[in-house]
Amino acid sequence: MNILLSNINSKNKTSTKRSGILLLKIEGVMVALGIILLIIDTDFFLTVSVLLIFFAFALGIITLFIILKNAVNNHMKMIANSVDIGYRYYVDQWNIENNTSYQVSSSAEPHNNWFLIPSFANKSVHYELSDDTIEMYHVEAFNVVSAEQRRTYFFKGLYLIMEGPSGDIQYRDKESISDKIIGALKDIYKKDENDLSLYTNKEEYQSGTLYLQKQSKISSLVEALIPLIKKQPFVSSIRIGQKNNQLHIAIVQKQIRLPYVKKYKEEELQQIKQTMNENLNILELIKESVAKYNI
Repeated sequence: MNILLSNINSKNKTSTKRSGILLLKIEGVMVALGIILLIIDTDFFLTVSVLLIFFAFALGIITLFIILKNAVNNHMKMIANSVDIGYRYYVDQWNIENNTSYQVSSSAEPHNNWFLIPSFANKSVHYELSDDTIEMYHVEAFNVVSAEQRRTYFFKGLYLIMEGPSGDIQYRDKESISDKIIGALKDIYKKDENDLSLYTNKEEYQSGTLYLQKQSKISSLVEALIPLIKKQPFVSSIRIGQKNNQLHIAIVQKQIRLPYVKKYKEEELQQIKQTMNENLNILELIKESVAKYNI
């Protein structure tokens, strides 16, 4: 087995949990014992049998919840292990070949006002790819609704933050039908401090819409970045904003593009390498544009 796959396999075995198996065995014994007591068919054993089966089913519901929760946690840990070992290997390889200093981490926490998504949204960051000048997060922004803990997603993709030009504007590609539905439901939750209605001007621009405050205008950098990013083969749609001398970019990808090692095959590593190369390449293109426009 490839040494990377072997290392990830070893880390997965030590970090994932298989809770709930013992509880399932106990429940099986309780049900079996209850059935045996039913067969014996005496008044005393009948009461005990019913109680055993009832508590076994009640415990089964709790066990199912524990198993599902652990399955989600194990999935996230497997992604984190792939990031910390596989992603890091290919980022280090890129750094050596291109004389760069990018770092990747699975333990990143969002620490800015991400004004291209609703202010009240929860954020789940799978990894951060960054250097001293730019940050890229693979993130999901969502709201948890109902007792079943279902999620309404506002954004899934790459979110970039760096220093940028002054002004207060946003460019957004044309919304899909699902985006419009989500936008219509958004007001049900909480007040959104980043709502587009806060902009005084709205106009069609390129293949999307530009939102501006009266004294703001789109910068040459943002004008150049829109077609540059959109022509990348893995990009589905984008949002770009400048505010408080920061430049934010939100990229929806044609696929989620969050590969991780699950079956311990070489193909999984190749997918990780391709994804990291895509991310690093677009970071370099953006930084080149920033340098060109002296931002």
